[in-house]
Amino acid sequence: MTRSLQIALLSLTLAAGCSSSVGEVGCRDFVTTIGDVAERCGLDRAVNEQAAENAATANRGCGEVVELRDEAAFYDSCLPYVDGLTCAEFDDPNTTFPSSCSMQLRVR
Repeated sequence: MTRSLQIALLSLTLAAGCSSSVGEVGCRDFVTTIGDVAERCGLDRAVNEQAAENAATANRGCGEVVELRDEAAFYDSCLPYVDGLTCAEFDDPNTTFPSSCSMQLRVR
């Protein structure tokens, strides 16, 4: 995973104070999706999943994600977009995520 992809993942995170397991599950679904793409592209799944989780949660971990900003957009648009990344896009520092991915993960 490129540094720019890690930085882009940080935009998924928004601090909040509410509590819900939906956020943790969503975070884990996102991390798994990143792992799926990494594996499909011949990259180390575990390394990319850990990097994605760290970047998307500001090193707090999925256990600290308490809510998704827009669950429908996250599952209907963001995750399919990430899952559909080509290997070139996955490794391209200019790849950007759609608004459906922006500020989705709310952490404690």
